[in-house]
Amino acid sequence: MSDYVIEVNDANFESEVLESSQPVLVDFWAEWCQPCNVLAPTVESLALKYEDKLKVVKLNVDEGVDSSSLYGIKAIPTLILFRDGKEAERVVGVPTNAKEFISQMLDKRYRKTLMPLHEQRRELRERQRHVFPWRQWRQFGARNGRVEKMLTMIEGN
Repeated sequence: MSDYVIEVNDANFESEVLESSQPVLVDFWAEWCQPCNVLAPTVESLALKYEDKLKVVKLNVDEGVDSSSLYGIKAIPTLILFRDGKEAERVVGVPTNAKEFISQMLDKRYRKTLMPLHEQRRELRERQRHVFPWRQWRQFGARNGRVEKMLTMIEGN
């Protein structure tokens, strides 16, 4: 187990996962599960990548039977993302390009909390750059009656 991934069990699952103030990614796994062993380095690298913004924990389903059955774990590996003590996202199995897939899921789901501040600013500038040019459409609409009618319907004038 790495320094960035915490091992949990039924006894401390509630305190480590459900009562956590930050999002928690739980890896339900077993030692005998080959796909779990394939996914393990990916989970550890995600723990390192999101070190300050996301808590990553592993629960061995052979030892944590109660927690596993509570969340309906029927296949392993299963990754569940918890936010405020509730399940927010679930991935079952090992997806193709697992690290990319799970990173995209985390970034999409918690863009503001997981994304570094400089990336948030860059994204905001990018969105502001692509604001719809209403003035240009108005000028065009003066020459084309259909566009003007559509704009008046949209604006409610």
